[in-house]
Amino acid sequence: MCLIAYKGDSKFEDFALNFAGFNALLVALIPSNFEQAIAGEPTSKLPNGLTPDQYLTITRSELAALLVLSAVFVVLDRFIFSPEGFDWKSQPRLAKFLIGVSVVTEAVLVVEIVAFVVAGSTVWLGVGWIHNLAAIFLILNLSFAIASHGWPLRLTDPRGPVTVDQPSRGRGFYRAFASVMWICLAVGFAMIVRDFHRHELNGHWVIAEEVAGIVFFVVFWALASVDVWRLLRRRDLLR
Repeated sequence: MCLIAYKGDSKFEDFALNFAGFNALLVALIPSNFEQAIAGEPTSKLPNGLTPDQYLTITRSELAALLVLSAVFVVLDRFIFSPEGFDWKSQPRLAKFLIGVSVVTEAVLVVEIVAFVVAGSTVWLGVGWIHNLAAIFLILNLSFAIASHGWPLRLTDPRGPVTVDQPSRGRGFYRAFASVMWICLAVGFAMIVRDFHRHELNGHWVIAEEVAGIVFFVVFWALASVDVWRLLRRRDLLR
């Protein structure tokens, strides 16, 4: 929820963090071993002693509530919180492409969730893979938010002075940070695809991706907050 509530320095960063927040909720609501738990496999225990049918019903209800709340948020964000919207014409080309990637990937997840909520089954992949894809898209969108601080002229339509000011650590620091996240994401994704072809869905690589992505972003958020605080303090001293 903090990812959604936080407002970035640009609409690009706002969108990336909002998508990441939605993905984080999916990761929390759907475990990677969901299908094994529903099937009653002994290695996948159900929470709180629930029966498979009860767990299935609860999960579908939670996802339905998430879709409704997300729709309400989109309306409020568009018409109340950020009435200026995402001005596609003023955005740099790379920003348009990356946001387009995020929109398409989120649309795929939404279609899968709607199908599961309505019919009890997904369209393309199993329910457990919603967790895996959401984890990948979570980290990807977090990296987009970090990249906006490293390449502001290519990724943002500046909305305020904080965006265009040079951070105390330099743009190179944030570029390296985002690049490391992309490398980790690529390695983890390759391992997940390998497990998929082997019909193995143990979730180890997904968990590693989630932990690494969250740790990276927490560190980034702390450092970026210090940078913003220093910039604001510097301006106060110059007045």
